[in-house]
Amino acid sequence: MARVSLESIRREQLLDAAIGLVATKGYEATTVRDIAGAADVATGTISYWFSSRDDLLRAALVEAARRFTHRLDSAVEAAATPHDELLAHAAVAAPRTPAETAAQVVWIEFWHQALRDPDLRALLERLYDSWRERLAATVRRGIAAGAFRDVDADDWARQFVALADGLALHVLLHPGSISVDDMERIARQRIAATLLG
Repeated sequence: MARVSLESIRREQLLDAAIGLVATKGYEATTVRDIAGAADVATGTISYWFSSRDDLLRAALVEAARRFTHRLDSAVEAAATPHDELLAHAAVAAPRTPAETAAQVVWIEFWHQALRDPDLRALLERLYDSWRERLAATVRRGIAAGAFRDVDADDWARQFVALADGLALHVLLHPGSISVDDMERIARQRIAATLLG
């Protein structure tokens, strides 16, 4: 039992290292040797858990998505209404801490790589589907309660995710023209303009 626990910790170390390296060096420049060094394990430990570098990096993307979902779950717990839930989505999507900023950089690196990798593109689509479906379900609850306008919830969710990604990209690339506060404010305005009143 202790061995399984130790191995699980090592797997987590590998994912942490991979996420950190992709954020700082980029997807293409991150090597198995780099990841092993950052995790302070032998390279053989990587092959125990992952069949290839790309397999490890895809697992790192799934882990980054899981961490985002965990943050979202924590934020939504305090939400009393569907509107509050959407405001929580707007807040969590805005990268405020160094870890959240690094996570956003990881997503950007994977977007870039997915342009040339159909399997990775399909994985990204599945991860995004999960967020869009969650948003759409919240919008449907708000419509059913009479709190939101009667909109196409799936279309609304697609637009909101695209807006959030575009804003986050500008926050990272053009911080002088758009701040993380601006990002959250614009997302909140979008919620109000399209769903309320």
